[in-house]
Amino acid sequence: MININEWGMTEKPRLRKMAAFAKGRILDVGFAHQPNPYLHGEVIGLDFEAVPCPENYTMAVVGKIETINFAAASFDTILAGEFIEHVEQPLQFLRDSRRLLISGGVLVLSTPNPYYPPVILLNWLMIRKFFYSPNHIFEIAPRYLVRFLEQTGFVLKKMLSGGMLIPLYRGRCFTVPMAKAICYQMIYVAEAI
Repeated sequence: MININEWGMTEKPRLRKMAAFAKGRILDVGFAHQPNPYLHGEVIGLDFEAVPCPENYTMAVVGKIETINFAAASFDTILAGEFIEHVEQPLQFLRDSRRLLISGGVLVLSTPNPYYPPVILLNWLMIRKFFYSPNHIFEIAPRYLVRFLEQTGFVLKKMLSGGMLIPLYRGRCFTVPMAKAICYQMIYVAEAI
């Protein structure tokens, strides 16, 4: 089942794009509210919230990446969809992810784009009603996220657009392909070096 996010947008395109880069043994961090139905193989979901294990996941583990007892270099892919903006120490999260990935492993993460035009306007006007989640700690600009990746043992391989929200009936939205500069979500694919 594909859930609708807090803005009424389907997560289907983002989840599909992220899953396309997943291979081998996969750790999906922060999966509880949006399990990825497009993942296949050995998929371990990690979240601080206990939820039933999705059908296509091998297991669901309760914990945090910094304290969970996984061996170093035990995953080929780590996914963190719409997660890093919730983390108090994003650089430490990236270091922990690097520790768990094999050399040449892939980190695929997505996060809201602070340069999405409605977000820029709402920030200027200090309107906190829309595109302002109480659970988000950071808005990370793309060039700084790339710097964070480089400082924690990754090299950026791709940046993808998550699309642009188009409002529809009863507040629901859908995404359309859009340039990275003005998209709603950014997807980053980085290789562990």
